Amino acid sequence: MCYASPHQTQGNSPMTESEQSSLISTKKEQPGFDVARWMLLARDKFGKSLASQVRELASLTRGRGRLPVKSYYTYRLFDDERFTPELKRTYVGIDFSGEIISKLGDSWHEFASDKPTLTLLLRGSGLPIPETQALVHPVQTFLGSERIRSSEELGDFLRKRAVYPVFTKPTDSVSSLGAASIDNYDASDDTLCLADGRKVPVGEYLEGVEPYIASGYLVQSRMAPHPELAEFLGPKRLGTCRMFVFVDEEGPVLWRASWRIPTGTSVADNFWRGGNLLAGLDPETGDLIRVVQGLAKEFEPIEAHPDSHCEFAGKRFPEWQAMRDTVLRAASAIPKCRLQGWDVALTDKGPVLVECEGNGGDPIMTQLPANKGLLEGRYARFRDWVDTYAAEQKQKNKNWRLRRVQTRLGSLFESRKN
Repeated sequence: MCYASPHQTQGNSPMTESEQSSLISTKKEQPGFDVARWMLLARDKFGKSLASQVRELASLTRGRGRLPVKSYYTYRLFDDERFTPELKRTYVGIDFSGEIISKLGDSWHEFASDKPTLTLLLRGSGLPIPETQALVHPVQTFLGSERIRSSEELGDFLRKRAVYPVFTKPTDSVSSLGAASIDNYDASDDTLCLADGRKVPVGEYLEGVEPYIASGYLVQSRMAPHPELAEFLGPKRLGTCRMFVFVDEEGPVLWRASWRIPTGTSVADNFWRGGNLLAGLDPETGDLIRVVQGLAKEFEPIEAHPDSHCEFAGKRFPEWQAMRDTVLRAASAIPKCRLQGWDVALTDKGPVLVECEGNGGDPIMTQLPANKGLLEGRYARFRDWVDTYAAEQKQKNKNWRLRRVQTRLGSLFESRKN
């Protein structure tokens, strides 16, 4: 049961100075990382000697998972009571997926990460997608939405034709950079009323989104959360699920899942935004594994939502089978994209595919809340298959080049005979 304060309204938690002064987030706010401090912490509080840390780091950074030094401390893999040597080797770094894509010669990851193009493909496949009211781009169009070419035209659209509430975001940005959630337009003072309670002049908003227009900016109808999720999050915010799918020779498999939970004044649910939570989910059942907040030294497990006070223990994500079915249907629509990081929202009308990262996304999203790495079981076997496939392709190319040389030499000798 939830016990929200009667004076609490959605998104009215205290705002930081940076949040008050900036409408559009243009970069991540990442905590500083001090290797020396972390090494001393691991030694003094966890009993991991400096020599042991160095040996383990050497092994993991050069290992199959390509784990960066920072990730070793972010996941706290120096804690030998929590992690066995075998479990530590299951963790992968952010460059791990790039190595897979390179070995496969995969260019589909770029296609999957292009929001307008992917959305059209999903629409053609009969899959649920957000309603796009307008695309702002110098030349590109988007079927079924209004054509807008400049920030001035966008301002006219927002004042006269937009159907509120809306959520606006760049077409090629990740981590919700450049996004805004808008309740309505107030013509009396030419302002936009944001979901967090602020009123912002239209001109200031347009200045914030101007840098994104050259590559594309979307105006979409803002979706309402499923009633069970609204109890946690309020009626104006979605907490999407990051659903990591990979495609092996047997087809797509949902390997890991997590629920991104916005708090306070966050315009979006991305974990890097201060205060947001991340819940690990059982990919088969949707049961919550654990909920965490923060990275590095700020990391801590969370028992209840800080705004609504809803408790997480014993919860199961609603309509999980429908969520699974939707993402696997979507994965089957782009089977040549071997790594897929889907963001799927459960709305009051069912699951909706928000976007996809064609490299599977940052592995911290699924490894941190699950308390284990990705590189195990079927995914580890898939990684072995990638190496075999790459070796076979290399040999095929070598044989093809050899046959080409032989053919040319044969033609040369034949011409000299004649």
